[in-house]
Formats: sequence, C-alpha cells, structure tokens
Amino acid sequence: MGPRILRLVAAAVLAAPLAGCGPGTGEVTGRVTFRGRPVTAGSVVLFCPGKRIARGVLGPDGAYAIANVPVGDAAVALRFSPPADALQMGGRPLRPDELPPGPPPGIPPRYTVPEESGLAVRVAPGRVVYDIELLP
Repeated sequence: MGPRILRLVAAAVLAAPLAGCGPGTGEVTGRVTFRGRPVTAGSVVLFCPGKRIARGVLGPDGAYAIANVPVGDAAVALRFSPPADALQMGGRPLRPDELPPGPPPGIPPRYTVPEESGLAVRVAPGRVVYDIELLP
C-alpha cells in the first residue's frame, strides 16, 4: 500500500464516526381516538425545534404518519376539519362560513392550541409511535 492509499484509508476511518451526526429526523406515527373511537377528520400538527412545523392527515381509522420530523421534543396540537358528509347541506356544498367551527362535539378546544393541549412527543431517529387518546 502506498502512502496515498494509507492516507485515504485513514481519512475514511476517521470520518466514519462522524457520518450521521447532527440533529437528524424521524417518523412519527400513531392513532388519534376520543372515547375509544377514531378521530377521522383533521390532522396532527407537531411544533418542532427550530420553529419547524410537521403535519400528518388523519385517516379513516384515526391513523396518521408524519415523515422527516426533526429530532427533539415537539409540542402537539390537532386541527379538525368537518367530515366529508358534513360538507354538504341539501345537496349543495357548504360555503366556508357555513362550516362548523372548532373540534367535533365533545372534544375540548384546548387540543387545537399547542401550549394548552398537554400533548408532546420526543422524536428520535427512526420511527416513534405516538398514539393520542383525547379526554373530555
């Protein structure tokens, strides 16, 4: 082995532990329920370090998945949207001013404010499962 090859090998060995350093990202998945039933209309919003926001839409079973979430502690809030069948009245689409405001009946509005929701998740590299059971 020549000196140039030795230097390249040494540089690669020294640089290997540095690969992947830095904050990184993870994936947050879970399910949102209220009184044991899935919450199906809306999204989960993560307020991450560095003032970054990540969001995942709720599915028909209350499941959500959010990729590329910065590692660290994140405050959590929910944004609610009316279910698809509530978007029409008498066969016509509802105007935005006709949509019901806030969360579905029974769910406290505090869940829409990250500082008041009481919800938080610690995001780590890889996948983090964070199920959310909303309380009345």
